[in-house]
Amino acid sequence: MIFDVHHSKIEKLDSNNLVVLLKKLLHAEAQCIGIPLRGVSVPLQITTPDGGEDARFSIEIKWTEYLEQTNYLPSRFCIFQSKATNLRKAGWKKEVWTKDSQKRGSQKKLNEALKNVIAENGFYIGFTSASIGDQKKDEQIEAIKQGIREAGGNPDQLGIDIYDANKIATWVSQYPAIAVWLNEQESELNLKSYETIESLGKILDISKVLLVEDKADRFQIIENKERSSLSFHKVKERIVDYLADPRRTIRIYGASGLGKTRFVYEVFKDETTTIKLSLSVSTIYCDLEKIGHKILSDVESFSASSKLALIIVDNCPRETAIKLNEIAKKESSNLKIITIGNDNQPIDKDDCLNISVTPADETLIEGIIRQRYPKS
Repeated sequence: MIFDVHHSKIEKLDSNNLVVLLKKLLHAEAQCIGIPLRGVSVPLQITTPDGGEDARFSIEIKWTEYLEQTNYLPSRFCIFQSKATNLRKAGWKKEVWTKDSQKRGSQKKLNEALKNVIAENGFYIGFTSASIGDQKKDEQIEAIKQGIREAGGNPDQLGIDIYDANKIATWVSQYPAIAVWLNEQESELNLKSYETIESLGKILDISKVLLVEDKADRFQIIENKERSSLSFHKVKERIVDYLADPRRTIRIYGASGLGKTRFVYEVFKDETTTIKLSLSVSTIYCDLEKIGHKILSDVESFSASSKLALIIVDNCPRETAIKLNEIAKKESSNLKIITIGNDNQPIDKDDCLNISVTPADETLIEGIIRQRYPKS
Protein backbone atom coordinates (compact mmCIF):
# COMPACT_ATOMS: atom_id res chain seq x y z
CA MET A 1 0.00 0.00 0.00
CA ILE A 2 1.43 3.36 -1.05
CA PHE A 3 0.56 5.02 2.28
CA ASP A 4 1.96 2.23 4.46
CA VAL A 5 5.43 2.88 5.82
CA HIS A 6 7.50 0.00 7.20
CA HIS A 7 10.48 0.62 9.44
CA SER A 8 12.70 -1.00 6.80
CA LYS A 9 12.14 2.03 4.54
CA ILE A 10 13.49 4.31 7.27
CA GLU A 11 16.50 2.05 7.83
CA LYS A 12 17.57 2.50 4.19
CA LEU A 13 17.79 6.31 4.37
CA ASP A 14 21.19 7.98 4.24
CA SER A 15 22.09 11.01 6.37
CA ASN A 16 20.84 13.60 3.89
CA ASN A 17 17.49 11.95 3.18
CA LEU A 18 16.92 11.32 6.89
CA VAL A 19 17.31 15.06 7.52
CA VAL A 20 15.01 15.91 4.60
CA LEU A 21 12.42 13.54 6.06
CA LEU A 22 12.74 15.14 9.50
CA LYS A 23 12.23 18.64 8.09
CA LYS A 24 9.15 17.50 6.18
CA LEU A 25 7.71 15.95 9.34
CA LEU A 26 8.35 19.10 11.37
CA HIS A 27 6.64 21.35 8.82
CA ALA A 28 3.69 18.98 8.61
CA GLU A 29 3.51 18.74 12.40
CA ALA A 30 3.48 22.53 12.56
CA GLN A 31 0.02 22.49 11.02
CA CYS A 32 -1.17 20.13 13.78
CA ILE A 33 0.21 22.46 16.44
CA GLY A 34 -2.54 24.86 15.45
CA ILE A 35 -0.26 27.56 14.10
CA PRO A 36 -2.25 29.52 11.50
CA LEU A 37 -0.45 29.22 8.18
CA ARG A 38 -1.27 32.80 7.25
CA GLY A 39 0.35 36.13 7.91
CA VAL A 40 3.83 37.50 7.41
CA SER A 41 5.33 36.17 10.62
CA VAL A 42 4.64 32.64 11.80
CA PRO A 43 5.78 31.86 15.39
CA LEU A 44 7.70 28.81 14.27
CA GLN A 45 11.42 28.34 13.72
CA ILE A 46 13.11 25.34 12.15
CA THR A 47 16.88 25.72 11.99
CA THR A 48 19.91 23.48 11.49
CA PRO A 49 22.64 24.95 13.75
CA ASP A 50 25.50 22.55 13.00
CA GLY A 51 24.52 20.50 9.97
CA GLY A 52 27.25 18.69 8.12
CA GLU A 53 29.80 18.33 10.90
CA ASP A 54 30.76 14.68 10.75
CA ALA A 55 27.25 13.85 9.46
CA ARG A 56 25.77 15.49 12.55
CA PHE A 57 22.55 17.41 12.05
CA SER A 58 20.94 19.21 14.97
CA ILE A 59 17.54 20.56 13.98
CA GLU A 60 15.68 22.94 16.22
CA ILE A 61 11.95 23.64 16.26
CA LYS A 62 10.44 26.32 18.43
CA TRP A 63 7.05 28.01 18.67
CA THR A 64 5.53 30.44 21.13
CA GLU A 65 1.73 30.10 20.93
CA TYR A 66 -1.10 27.61 20.50
CA LEU A 67 -0.71 23.97 21.60
CA GLU A 68 1.90 23.18 24.23
CA GLN A 69 2.81 19.92 22.46
CA THR A 70 1.78 17.37 19.86
CA ASN A 71 2.10 13.59 19.74
CA TYR A 72 5.61 13.92 18.31
CA LEU A 73 6.72 17.32 19.62
CA PRO A 74 6.65 17.00 23.42
CA SER A 75 7.71 20.60 24.05
CA ARG A 76 7.53 24.04 22.43
CA PHE A 77 11.31 23.82 22.12
CA CYS A 78 12.75 20.61 20.70
CA ILE A 79 16.15 19.80 19.28
CA PHE A 80 16.42 16.72 17.09
CA GLN A 81 19.81 15.05 16.69
CA SER A 82 19.64 13.20 13.37
CA LYS A 83 21.93 10.19 12.84
CA ALA A 84 21.60 7.65 10.05
CA THR A 85 23.47 5.01 12.07
CA ASN A 86 22.96 2.91 15.18
CA LEU A 87 25.06 4.84 17.67
CA ARG A 88 24.55 2.54 20.66
CA LYS A 89 25.22 3.80 24.19
CA ALA A 90 28.76 5.12 23.71
CA GLY A 91 27.80 6.95 20.53
CA TRP A 92 24.82 8.77 22.00
CA LYS A 93 26.85 9.70 25.05
CA LYS A 94 29.52 11.36 22.89
CA GLU A 95 26.91 13.17 20.77
CA VAL A 96 26.14 15.62 23.58
CA TRP A 97 29.76 16.85 23.68
CA THR A 98 31.60 19.23 21.41
CA LYS A 99 33.73 17.50 18.80
CA ASP A 100 37.03 18.61 20.40
CA SER A 101 36.04 17.42 23.88
CA GLN A 102 35.15 13.92 22.60
CA LYS A 103 38.84 13.02 22.60
CA ARG A 104 40.06 10.68 25.33
CA GLY A 105 41.28 12.60 28.37
CA SER A 106 39.69 15.91 27.29
CA GLN A 107 37.49 18.00 29.56
CA LYS A 108 33.95 17.25 28.39
CA LYS A 109 31.91 20.21 27.15
CA LEU A 110 28.27 20.30 26.09
CA ASN A 111 27.71 21.20 22.45
CA GLU A 112 25.57 24.22 21.54
CA ALA A 113 22.48 22.13 20.85
CA LEU A 114 22.48 20.72 24.37
CA LYS A 115 23.21 24.13 25.94
CA ASN A 116 20.24 25.60 24.08
CA VAL A 117 17.77 22.88 25.00
CA ILE A 118 18.82 22.97 28.68
CA ALA A 119 18.46 26.76 28.76
CA GLU A 120 14.92 26.44 27.38
CA ASN A 121 13.98 23.42 29.54
CA GLY A 122 13.04 21.76 26.29
CA PHE A 123 13.36 18.30 24.77
CA TYR A 124 16.38 16.62 23.20
CA ILE A 125 15.37 13.89 20.75
CA GLY A 126 17.65 11.46 18.97
CA PHE A 127 16.34 10.80 15.46
CA THR A 128 17.88 7.62 14.07
CA SER A 129 17.29 5.31 11.12
CA ALA A 130 18.16 2.30 13.29
CA SER A 131 15.50 0.05 14.86
CA ILE A 132 15.96 -0.10 18.63
CA GLY A 133 14.20 -2.27 21.21
CA ASP A 134 12.67 -0.67 24.31
CA GLN A 135 15.39 -1.90 26.67
CA LYS A 136 18.18 -0.71 24.38
CA LYS A 137 16.45 2.65 23.99
CA ASP A 138 16.26 3.10 27.78
CA GLU A 139 19.96 2.27 28.05
CA GLN A 140 20.84 4.79 25.33
CA ILE A 141 18.76 7.53 26.98
CA GLU A 142 20.59 6.85 30.24
CA ALA A 143 23.90 7.14 28.33
CA ILE A 144 22.84 10.58 27.08
CA LYS A 145 22.14 11.61 30.67
CA GLN A 146 25.56 10.35 31.75
CA GLY A 147 27.19 12.37 28.99
CA ILE A 148 25.39 15.50 30.16
CA ARG A 149 26.51 14.92 33.76
CA GLU A 150 30.14 14.36 32.74
CA ALA A 151 30.05 17.73 30.95
CA GLY A 152 28.74 19.45 34.09
CA GLY A 153 25.09 19.64 33.01
CA ASN A 154 21.91 18.56 34.75
CA PRO A 155 19.81 16.08 32.71
CA ASP A 156 16.81 16.87 34.91
CA GLN A 157 16.57 20.25 33.19
CA LEU A 158 15.43 18.75 29.89
CA GLY A 159 13.39 15.90 28.46
CA ILE A 160 15.16 13.18 26.48
CA ASP A 161 13.84 10.65 23.98
CA ILE A 162 15.01 8.65 20.95
CA TYR A 163 12.88 8.19 17.86
CA ASP A 164 13.98 5.03 16.07
CA ALA A 165 12.93 3.65 12.68
CA ASN A 166 9.76 2.11 14.13
CA LYS A 167 8.52 5.34 15.70
CA ILE A 168 9.51 7.42 12.67
CA ALA A 169 7.58 5.04 10.39
CA THR A 170 4.48 5.51 12.54
CA TRP A 171 4.96 9.28 12.43
CA VAL A 172 5.31 9.30 8.64
CA SER A 173 2.12 7.24 8.32
CA GLN A 174 0.16 10.19 9.74
CA TYR A 175 0.99 12.24 6.63
CA PRO A 176 0.02 10.64 3.29
CA ALA A 177 2.07 13.12 1.24
CA ILE A 178 5.26 12.32 3.17
CA ALA A 179 4.56 8.59 2.84
CA VAL A 180 4.28 9.06 -0.95
CA TRP A 181 7.55 11.01 -0.97
CA LEU A 182 9.31 8.27 0.99
CA ASN A 183 8.09 5.60 -1.41
CA GLU A 184 9.25 7.73 -4.34
CA GLN A 185 12.74 7.92 -2.83
CA GLU A 186 12.92 4.16 -2.56
CA SER A 187 11.60 3.34 -6.01
CA GLU A 188 13.07 6.37 -7.81
CA LEU A 189 9.98 6.17 -10.01
CA ASN A 190 6.68 7.97 -10.12
CA LEU A 191 4.05 5.85 -8.41
CA LYS A 192 1.44 6.44 -11.16
CA SER A 193 -1.51 6.77 -8.78
CA TYR A 194 -0.41 9.46 -6.31
CA GLU A 195 2.48 11.86 -6.72
CA THR A 196 4.21 14.57 -4.74
CA ILE A 197 4.52 18.06 -6.14
CA GLU A 198 8.18 17.30 -6.91
CA SER A 199 7.32 14.32 -9.10
CA LEU A 200 4.46 16.21 -10.76
CA GLY A 201 7.06 18.72 -11.93
CA LYS A 202 8.87 15.96 -13.81
CA ILE A 203 5.93 15.35 -16.10
CA LEU A 204 7.07 16.27 -19.59
CA ASP A 205 4.60 19.01 -20.40
CA ILE A 206 5.40 20.82 -17.15
CA SER A 207 9.16 20.44 -16.89
CA LYS A 208 10.05 21.06 -20.53
CA VAL A 209 8.71 24.62 -20.74
CA LEU A 210 9.94 27.15 -18.19
CA LEU A 211 7.35 29.31 -16.50
CA VAL A 212 6.40 32.37 -18.53
CA GLU A 213 5.25 35.32 -16.46
CA ASP A 214 1.47 35.59 -16.61
CA LYS A 215 0.49 39.21 -15.94
CA ALA A 216 -3.09 39.16 -17.23
CA ASP A 217 -6.05 39.10 -14.83
CA ARG A 218 -7.33 35.81 -16.22
CA PHE A 219 -8.23 34.05 -12.97
CA GLN A 220 -11.79 34.76 -11.86
CA ILE A 221 -12.59 34.12 -8.20
CA ILE A 222 -16.20 33.64 -7.20
CA GLU A 223 -16.96 34.44 -3.56
CA ASN A 224 -20.36 35.22 -2.12
CA LYS A 225 -21.71 35.23 -5.69
CA GLU A 226 -19.38 38.07 -6.62
CA ARG A 227 -16.65 37.76 -9.26
CA SER A 228 -13.22 39.35 -9.22
CA SER A 229 -10.42 38.91 -11.75
CA LEU A 230 -6.87 38.45 -10.48
CA SER A 231 -3.41 37.93 -11.93
CA PHE A 232 -1.45 34.73 -11.30
CA HIS A 233 0.55 36.20 -8.41
CA LYS A 234 -2.50 37.63 -6.67
CA VAL A 235 -4.61 34.50 -7.03
CA LYS A 236 -1.70 32.38 -5.76
CA GLU A 237 -1.52 34.41 -2.56
CA ARG A 238 -5.31 34.21 -2.24
CA ILE A 239 -5.15 30.41 -2.45
CA VAL A 240 -2.35 30.18 0.12
CA ASP A 241 -4.26 32.42 2.53
CA TYR A 242 -7.51 30.52 1.99
CA LEU A 243 -5.85 27.17 2.74
CA ALA A 244 -4.47 28.44 6.03
CA ASP A 245 -7.59 27.11 7.75
CA PRO A 246 -8.58 23.43 7.99
CA ARG A 247 -11.23 21.64 5.93
CA ARG A 248 -11.00 24.03 2.98
CA THR A 249 -12.00 23.11 -0.58
CA ILE A 250 -11.20 24.80 -3.89
CA ARG A 251 -12.69 24.16 -7.34
CA ILE A 252 -10.58 25.20 -10.34
CA TYR A 253 -12.34 24.90 -13.66
CA GLY A 254 -12.21 25.97 -17.29
CA ALA A 255 -11.79 24.56 -20.77
CA SER A 256 -9.13 21.93 -21.46
CA GLY A 257 -5.74 23.29 -22.49
CA LEU A 258 -5.80 26.52 -20.47
CA GLY A 259 -2.94 25.46 -18.18
CA LYS A 260 -4.93 24.66 -15.03
CA THR A 261 -2.62 21.83 -13.91
CA ARG A 262 0.50 23.93 -14.58
CA PHE A 263 -1.09 26.77 -12.64
CA VAL A 264 -1.72 24.55 -9.60
CA TYR A 265 1.80 23.10 -9.81
CA GLU A 266 3.34 26.58 -9.80
CA VAL A 267 1.28 27.55 -6.75
CA PHE A 268 2.41 24.59 -4.64
CA LYS A 269 6.01 24.19 -5.79
CA ASP A 270 6.72 27.55 -4.12
CA GLU A 271 8.49 26.95 -0.79
CA THR A 272 9.74 30.47 -0.16
CA THR A 273 7.98 30.88 3.19
CA THR A 274 7.15 28.62 6.12
CA ILE A 275 3.49 28.86 5.14
CA LYS A 276 4.05 27.74 1.56
CA LEU A 277 6.57 25.07 2.55
CA SER A 278 4.12 23.56 5.04
CA LEU A 279 1.41 23.41 2.37
CA SER A 280 3.80 21.90 -0.18
CA VAL A 281 4.93 19.19 2.25
CA SER A 282 1.34 18.04 2.85
CA THR A 283 0.31 18.06 -0.84
CA ILE A 284 -0.36 15.00 -2.99
CA TYR A 285 -1.57 15.03 -6.59
CA CYS A 286 -3.58 12.46 -8.52
CA ASP A 287 -5.28 12.26 -11.90
CA LEU A 288 -8.80 10.85 -11.61
CA GLU A 289 -8.50 9.33 -15.07
CA LYS A 290 -5.66 7.13 -13.73
CA ILE A 291 -6.82 6.41 -10.20
CA GLY A 292 -10.58 6.19 -10.81
CA HIS A 293 -13.18 6.29 -8.05
CA LYS A 294 -10.74 4.68 -5.61
CA ILE A 295 -10.09 8.30 -4.67
CA LEU A 296 -13.39 8.45 -2.79
CA SER A 297 -12.55 5.52 -0.50
CA ASP A 298 -9.01 6.81 0.07
CA VAL A 299 -10.20 10.30 0.99
CA GLU A 300 -12.90 8.81 3.21
CA SER A 301 -10.21 6.79 5.01
CA PHE A 302 -7.97 9.85 5.46
CA SER A 303 -10.89 11.85 6.82
CA ALA A 304 -11.99 9.19 9.31
CA SER A 305 -8.45 8.80 10.68
CA SER A 306 -7.83 12.59 10.78
CA LYS A 307 -4.73 12.32 8.60
CA LEU A 308 -3.42 15.65 7.37
CA ALA A 309 -3.20 16.13 3.62
CA LEU A 310 -3.87 18.63 0.85
CA ILE A 311 -5.16 16.52 -2.04
CA ILE A 312 -5.21 17.81 -5.63
CA VAL A 313 -7.51 15.81 -7.89
CA ASP A 314 -7.09 16.52 -11.60
CA ASN A 315 -9.61 15.80 -14.39
CA CYS A 316 -12.29 15.67 -11.71
CA PRO A 317 -15.95 15.95 -12.83
CA ARG A 318 -18.10 18.36 -10.87
CA GLU A 319 -20.21 15.57 -9.31
CA THR A 320 -17.14 13.81 -7.91
CA ALA A 321 -15.73 17.13 -6.71
CA ILE A 322 -18.90 17.76 -4.70
CA LYS A 323 -18.61 14.33 -3.03
CA LEU A 324 -14.93 14.94 -2.18
CA ASN A 325 -15.75 18.34 -0.73
CA GLU A 326 -18.43 16.81 1.51
CA ILE A 327 -15.91 14.28 2.86
CA ALA A 328 -13.33 17.00 3.51
CA LYS A 329 -15.87 19.00 5.53
CA LYS A 330 -16.55 16.22 8.05
CA GLU A 331 -15.74 17.00 11.66
CA SER A 332 -13.09 14.26 11.87
CA SER A 333 -11.34 15.54 8.74
CA ASN A 334 -7.95 17.18 8.61
CA LEU A 335 -8.05 17.45 4.82
CA LYS A 336 -8.00 20.18 2.22
CA ILE A 337 -9.19 19.39 -1.30
CA ILE A 338 -8.49 21.04 -4.65
CA THR A 339 -10.34 19.64 -7.66
CA ILE A 340 -9.55 20.57 -11.27
CA GLY A 341 -12.23 20.16 -13.92
CA ASN A 342 -12.80 20.93 -17.59
CA ASP A 343 -16.34 22.25 -17.15
CA ASN A 344 -17.59 25.83 -16.93
CA GLN A 345 -19.79 25.61 -13.84
CA PRO A 346 -18.76 26.49 -10.28
CA ILE A 347 -19.72 24.49 -7.20
CA ASP A 348 -22.54 26.49 -5.71
CA LYS A 349 -21.49 26.21 -2.07
CA ASP A 350 -20.57 29.07 0.24
CA ASP A 351 -17.69 27.06 1.73
CA CYS A 352 -15.97 26.28 -1.59
CA LEU A 353 -13.65 28.74 -3.29
CA ASN A 354 -14.29 28.67 -7.06
CA ILE A 355 -11.60 29.80 -9.50
CA SER A 356 -12.37 30.03 -13.21
CA VAL A 357 -9.36 30.00 -15.54
CA THR A 358 -9.90 31.97 -18.76
CA PRO A 359 -7.84 31.84 -21.99
CA ALA A 360 -4.36 33.31 -22.06
CA ASP A 361 -3.64 36.55 -23.87
CA GLU A 362 -1.35 36.80 -26.92
CA THR A 363 1.66 37.85 -24.85
CA LEU A 364 1.55 34.70 -22.73
CA ILE A 365 0.92 32.43 -25.72
CA GLU A 366 3.86 33.90 -27.62
CA GLY A 367 6.09 33.54 -24.56
CA ILE A 368 5.18 29.86 -24.19
CA ILE A 369 5.82 29.18 -27.90
CA ARG A 370 9.21 30.90 -27.75
CA GLN A 371 10.15 28.83 -24.71
CA ARG A 372 9.27 25.62 -26.54
CA TYR A 373 10.55 26.63 -29.98
CA PRO A 374 13.19 29.34 -29.48
CA LYS A 375 14.12 29.40 -33.20
CA SER A 376 10.58 29.96 -34.43
